[in-house]
Amino acid sequence: MDIFQACISFNKLNTYAWYKEHTYNLDASHDPTDRAAAFARAVETERYPLGVLYRKDGKPTFEEQQPALKRSAEPLYARKLDPEKYRKLLHSKAV
Repeated sequence: MDIFQACISFNKLNTYAWYKEHTYNLDASHDPTDRAAAFARAVETERYPLGVLYRKDGKPTFEEQQPALKRSAEPLYARKLDPEKYRKLLHSKAV
């Protein structure tokens, strides 16, 4: 995933106006399940496409593949940590 974001404090070239001129939103005719079309869009350099270029339905997301993330519907930042559990882990001699 790539994110285009103007940094108006330090980057005087890639301003909001530059992004507006050099990007475009994908329209409804783009099929995000067409891998070849997604790769063709990904290598465009004259104007950069914005939106979902490719999506493979049925494939589990990164989060769905991680047991620690699947334990709870609660987001990671809201989970309570047990400092003692991690202290024991950090001081264990196991390699």
